[in-house]
Amino acid sequence: MTSNGSLRQTRMSCFGPYLKEGAVHQFIVSAASNAESISMIARSSRWKGKPNIRLAIRKNPRTPAIWFTLFLGTLRELLSVPRLTGTQKELVRQALSSRGGKA
Repeated sequence: MTSNGSLRQTRMSCFGPYLKEGAVHQFIVSAASNAESISMIARSSRWKGKPNIRLAIRKNPRTPAIWFTLFLGTLRELLSVPRLTGTQKELVRQALSSRGGKA
C-alpha cells in the first residue's frame, strides 16, 4: 500500500490487481492508516469479505464507528482487545446488550 496513507495513493493501490491481502492488513494496522483509508478498504468489494481484513479493521482504534459496528464478530473477544477506544468498547457493550448478552 502506501506508507504515508494519502487517500489518492490508497485509492489507486486498493484496486491494484497485484496487491496482496498481507499488504492491506499491514497497512491497516500501521500508523499510516486513517479513518478515510480504512473506510475505503472496508467499502472495497475485494477486501471487505476477507476475515483477516475485517478483524484488522475492527481492532484499529481509528476505524469509524459505522465500520466497527458492521464488522462486529464475536463480541466477547473484542472486549478484551486493548487497542480499542472507549467509544468502540461501548459500541460492543451496546451490541451485546441488544443481543441479550449473547456473543
